[in-house]
Amino acid sequence: ITNLKLIQKLQHKVSFNMLYFILNYQSLFDTVDYFKKLGFHENSFIIGPLYKPEWLNVLCLPKQIINEIKNRLSVEIDKSDWYLKNSYQNIQKYISNTVIDHNMDSFRKQISLMDKRRKTDWRKIFTKVNDVATN
Repeated sequence: ITNLKLIQKLQHKVSFNMLYFILNYQSLFDTVDYFKKLGFHENSFIIGPLYKPEWLNVLCLPKQIINEIKNRLSVEIDKSDWYLKNSYQNIQKYISNTVIDHNMDSFRKQISLMDKRRKTDWRKIFTKVNDVATN
């Protein structure tokens, strides 16, 4: 944050290139809002869906969560402009027009393998995803 504020004072252009995927299906919106509150313009955000690996794709989430995401995207689209609005529209189009098996089992298996290598526990870090993955 300190570095970002310094760069902002120097009037350098800052872009946030982000991928939307299963681990940030909720927090991405909070992240964008946070940076906007710090004074970064909506043109600073370029966001797209993550396609591969499939087990990290947001479409692996249960259908109920996908519907909640679509609703949230609609709200964000209505209040956004510029590149940010376009990013949200692209994500919404992708989610609405792409068919992937909602496979949380594959997600749990693959992320557990990563945890084993990294000696971490994704369930403690991504608590909201854990709640969805265990239901």
